Amino acid sequence: MNIIKYTNDHNMELMTLKVEHAGKFNDDETVQINQSLKRNGIVVVKEFLTADQLESIAQDGLKCVHPGFDAGKSLGAIISSRTSPSTNEFSHPFLVSKAATDVALNPAIIDIIERYLENSAIVHHAIFQQSFPLEKAAVDWHVDTGSNKALNGLQRFPDRRLRMIVYLNEVKTGGLSYLLDTRAATNHFLNLPIDQQFPEDMIPSFEGRKVTINESAGTIILFDAHGLHRPEPPADTRLVLNVWFARTDFSADLPPVLVDMANISKSGEQKSYIFKNSKNYDIKIELKVLEKNETFISKVKRYIKKT
Repeated sequence: MNIIKYTNDHNMELMTLKVEHAGKFNDDETVQINQSLKRNGIVVVKEFLTADQLESIAQDGLKCVHPGFDAGKSLGAIISSRTSPSTNEFSHPFLVSKAATDVALNPAIIDIIERYLENSAIVHHAIFQQSFPLEKAAVDWHVDTGSNKALNGLQRFPDRRLRMIVYLNEVKTGGLSYLLDTRAATNHFLNLPIDQQFPEDMIPSFEGRKVTINESAGTIILFDAHGLHRPEPPADTRLVLNVWFARTDFSADLPPVLVDMANISKSGEQKSYIFKNSKNYDIKIELKVLEKNETFISKVKRYIKKT
């Protein structure tokens, strides 16, 4: 029988902090964030966004996830929201939301992410997601090891990823649950059959490890996606911005992140390389072209940041 040797270096007291000034971290905050990520695999940051930023991102998110929304009409393409029984989603937030782009490019956040990843970062993918009330969790305890299925199928990858969740409304129930310092679960998960869930008997005791993050709108969560986590079932509708960050040497094939160049502020230009993520990608694979394929491709390329 395989046994996962989880370490016990976690410290729940480090996990949550409220910043002194919106949009940046002071020295003490930076130290706490780095320590929590290192020891716990997660950190929860409150009041990083201004009220205006939060309102703008939330409005953009609500517009994008609405059934029938299509950002691609002017490009001659379908870049639309997706619906399921439990969620509405839109996969290209940086194409339509300047406020979301500003957050993703914030130098203080990118510096934290790159320190943790020990490498320059790219955006693996991002979504606006609206989740509806459920009686049980949509997915159980897991780690994120997959990648774009159109390009990579069901293959799993060991590459490190740091995920950012921004709560765009108050989350009273149905927040992220995370088991602190459980990144050792990934090696075991990578060796499981593709259709097998993470075994219950391999999940460590919740005592002192399990945290459920039900917090106010504007809360930002950064967490290692190789730690065991799951979304709890919400009693009310939940709206979030999800961004997965990876290292530049991420081994899977990746589609490009679509970004409107007008959404990149002067202050975000120095970190705009995070959008240069595409690897071994033919744009015709993922986007459905309505007509005049060559014209469409030339238009879309103007939305892909090249550095």
